[in-house]
Amino acid sequence: MTRKEFLQTAAGVAAVTAMPGAGAAAAATAKKGPKRGVSLFSYTMEFQHRKNLEDLLEHVADLGAPGQGYKMGVEILHGHVPGYPNPSTAWVDNWHKLIAKYNLEPVQFGSWIDSNRYFGRETTAKEELQSMLQDIELASLLGFQRIRSRYAHAPDENGRPALNPGGGAMRGRAGMLGPPPGGGPPPAEPGGKGPMWSYMNDPHLKSTWKEVIKAALPTAEKRNVRIVEESQYAIKAPQVGEMIEFMEKEKAFPWFAINPDFVKFATMRMGGRTSEPGSKPEELKPILKYVGCIHAKTGDISRDCESEDTPYPELVKIIKDSGWDGYLITEYQGSKMFEGQSIHQVRRAQVQLRRLLGEV
Repeated sequence: MTRKEFLQTAAGVAAVTAMPGAGAAAAATAKKGPKRGVSLFSYTMEFQHRKNLEDLLEHVADLGAPGQGYKMGVEILHGHVPGYPNPSTAWVDNWHKLIAKYNLEPVQFGSWIDSNRYFGRETTAKEELQSMLQDIELASLLGFQRIRSRYAHAPDENGRPALNPGGGAMRGRAGMLGPPPGGGPPPAEPGGKGPMWSYMNDPHLKSTWKEVIKAALPTAEKRNVRIVEESQYAIKAPQVGEMIEFMEKEKAFPWFAINPDFVKFATMRMGGRTSEPGSKPEELKPILKYVGCIHAKTGDISRDCESEDTPYPELVKIIKDSGWDGYLITEYQGSKMFEGQSIHQVRRAQVQLRRLLGEV
C-alpha cells in the first residue's frame, strides 16, 4: 500500500503532498486522549536486512495525519542503539537530529533486565537494579520519558529458560516463546495469523521485583523517566493485582505503571492450535488509571485494514471513552514479518487506528 493509497483509505483526502510528520508539526501541546505510535520492533527483519534507523523513523513520521494534534510516537529497543549501553556522542547527537527532523515523540525505550546473563546463577537484585538504572539514564539521554520494562516477568517457574539452538529464542516451561537476548527476531510461525511468540500462559513475577522497582523510583523521578512494566498477563491475573497493589501502597504511579498488551485480547494461533483470548475488552477499563502506555499488538492485517485476531473496535472505544491519555503503540508480530511485508502491515494497522480514533 502506497502513501497515497493510505491517505485515501484513511481519510478520503488527497494529502499526498503532506510532509512527513506534518500532521503534528504545529502542535505545541499534544492533544489529550489516545495517540498513535509505532514500536520499531515491528520492523525487525527490515532493520536487520534492508533498512537503517533513519528509514524506519521516516516511515513512522509518514504515518502522521494532517491536523491530528500530536507527534507520532516511537518506541525503540536497545538493539537499535549501537554500542548499547554506551552509544557514542556522535550517534546520540544524530538520534536527536533525526527525532527533530521527522517531528517524532520518543515514547518508550525498550528495556530487558537479563537475569540469566551468567551461566550457573541468576543475577542479584543489586545487579538487576544497576541494569535498570543504566537504562533509565540512557532513556533520559535519548529524550524518552518511559522505559518499557520487562523486568518483573520471571522467565520460568523453575529457573532459567532453555536456549533453542536453532534460533536462539528462549522457551520456558510456561510455554513462552521469546526473543533472543539482545532483542532479535521472534521465531517464525508458518501460516499463523495472530501475534507470535507471546505467552500462552502467564509467567510469575520475579521474587525481587518490588525491591528493585522501589529502589529505582527516586532515579526515575529525578530523570523524569517512568518505569512502565509490560504486562502480558490476563487482566484479572493475580500478577496484575499485585502490581496495582504495589502502586497504591508505595504511591508509585506515575513513576511505575503498567503497559497492557493487546495480545491478551487476541485469538492466538500457534503450532496448529487456537487459544481463546485470556481477557475480555471490558476488563481493561478499571485498570486504565494505572496504565502508562499500551502495546496495540497485532498479527497480520487484512487488505481492508482490519485486525483478524484482536477486537480493536471494542478496545479502542473503551480507551477513548475512558479519557485515557497516552500512546497506543503498534507492535506488529505477524507472519508476514518474515516475507518483507512489515512496512505494509504497520501502515494497515495505523489506518485501522486512525479510523477508530476518528482521525479521518
